[in-house]
Amino acid sequence: MSAQESPAVGASFVHQACIYSSDAEFLDMAIPFIEDGLAREEATLAVTTPNNIEMLSGTLGADAGRVHFVDAYGWYRRPAATLLGYHDYYAARHAECPGHVRIIGEPIWTGRSDRETVEWRRYESILNVAFAASAAWIVCPYDARVLAPPIVADALRTHPARLTGREASPCSDYLDPSIFVDTGDESPLPAPPPDAAVLPFMGDLSSVRRFVAAHAALHGLPGQRATLLSAAVGEVSNHVVQHGSGRATIRLWTESGSIVCDVHEPAGRITDPFLGYLPPTLDPAPGDGLWLTRQLCHLVETRSGYHGATVRLRVSGPRAVTASDADVFRGGSTSRGRGRGAAP
Repeated sequence: MSAQESPAVGASFVHQACIYSSDAEFLDMAIPFIEDGLAREEATLAVTTPNNIEMLSGTLGADAGRVHFVDAYGWYRRPAATLLGYHDYYAARHAECPGHVRIIGEPIWTGRSDRETVEWRRYESILNVAFAASAAWIVCPYDARVLAPPIVADALRTHPARLTGREASPCSDYLDPSIFVDTGDESPLPAPPPDAAVLPFMGDLSSVRRFVAAHAALHGLPGQRATLLSAAVGEVSNHVVQHGSGRATIRLWTESGSIVCDVHEPAGRITDPFLGYLPPTLDPAPGDGLWLTRQLCHLVETRSGYHGATVRLRVSGPRAVTASDADVFRGGSTSRGRGRGAAP
């Protein structure tokens, strides 16, 4: 399938990786993709590096004003917030056009911890589920000049197809998201420190919220952020006890400038691989509250097996708040504003 073969009506979801090794290879993919979308009056969003934005703008000329450009370094802060941003952009733009909503989305991999890298790999796979029923056409560029080979290899496992220039081909290594998202969770989480604050939980959510808010405040987290963290932990606690013995242990501590909270249910099980990643629908479903939890936390890790279920939440400490963290804690999302350098 070529980049020009987008149907104008009844468009279906497309998710492709573009692995490029030069500026020319990036432009060979991006320019036809964008120009074809503009010719069809399809909304087009390009989330990529500042250098790529400058190249695209210079090549497109006057048509650059018809494209939403966003600096990827500001957009790709947390997987859940990025999913929400794309979801909001798609919902707003799809109402305006019958064809595809086109997105060039280049994740940022540099500077990530191993834990964060696992989550961003998982994010790429979950896009296939989150937008399965949509008419989004998402191309995710990977710069092979700067990325580690395992990250580039994973692109072929998380994208059903690869786009090179104008030509698309299936990825033979592609894995179903329900299988791929479990990779990276094989090893147990590090044990909490012995001085972690501990609360046995038997079903009283108000006690959980008070415990978390109080200890988060002791570690310097401002009032509203402490309250929101307590709500996130409450959602997790309620979910795990409903799928276990009805009792759990909550631990809270600080680590590397972050506040960390564990919820462990010795008889719990987590069976949904996409728990908390997909936005709630109009019909309430178990686990909807975990969507909010992932929006509020910098990182959410889960483990489930013979020793029960553990959900570990991590938020930035009082001196390490990113712009997107602050926006979420104000009750918003990363999907505000329009134009170059701002989220759409």
